[in-house]
Amino acid sequence: MGFTGQAQASISFVQRNSATPQSPQTTVAVVYALAQTAGNLNVVVVGWNDSTATVVSVNDTRGNIYSSALLRQFNQEPPHW
Repeated sequence: MGFTGQAQASISFVQRNSATPQSPQTTVAVVYALAQTAGNLNVVVVGWNDSTATVVSVNDTRGNIYSSALLRQFNQEPPHW
């Protein structure tokens, strides 16, 4: 039995960016310094510091809409991991 395949590129961290608005916002834009390329994985973390705000959508300038992979809601106490 034989196996034929292609070598895959190694996984590596490319870049990150963030925004921490100091007042309530309806839209927060965060721009990467480098262009994204094929095969890049985007991990988007959204948080807020009140109990009434909600996230309506997360999208990029090309119209891609990001779906939630995990939704955690903390009321009073943070988790005790």
